[in-house]
Amino acid sequence: MITTREKILATASELFIERGFDKTTIRDICTAAKVNVAAVNYHFKGKQQLIEAIIDNIVGKRSEYRLKILSDRTISNETEWRQVIIDFINSMVLDNDSGSKNEFILVRLFMSGLKNPPEFFAKIHHKYFEALDRELIRYIEMGLRDDAPQGSAALWVMTIISQCLLFRQHHNILNNLSNIDFTQPENSEILAKHIANTVFAGLKYRKC
Repeated sequence: MITTREKILATASELFIERGFDKTTIRDICTAAKVNVAAVNYHFKGKQQLIEAIIDNIVGKRSEYRLKILSDRTISNETEWRQVIIDFINSMVLDNDSGSKNEFILVRLFMSGLKNPPEFFAKIHHKYFEALDRELIRYIEMGLRDDAPQGSAALWVMTIISQCLLFRQHHNILNNLSNIDFTQPENSEILAKHIANTVFAGLKYRKC
């Protein structure tokens, strides 16, 4: 049986998709979920905490899983290095548990960042993405040239993640452009491999 907290989270997520974050009020959520304002305040203390709970629901366990892929891996040769990056890309592209709707919520929340306190987004990044970025940068640096410009590793991290998210968000467009059904697991695997090959075309294992 769905709890009041789960009902509020699900309803808020749907409204954020339909109306956007800034145009959705607590009262809108209460009306749609058929709960009173006191219930929202009891579980979340306000809109900001509600948003944080939605984000935690979307990326919390997945961030832990992806961080585990990158942590405590012993790299002594190119094969091991490439496998870590492949595993990370697969964890994003082949993650069937994270539907595009959920990630669309996350994108909408972050796209509205200009209207929200920078501290909020700094808090979210620190909680869910900072350690992940740091670990991925560590592996990227193993493949950079010695004369690579400063900040190159961070740009590579953005490139990898943005390509994976592009697929997660817009696979229907990709289906039409390529005449390939990317909802089929075997085709998602092809795309994951393509993203990995793009990375390895620009990075070459040089050091551990």
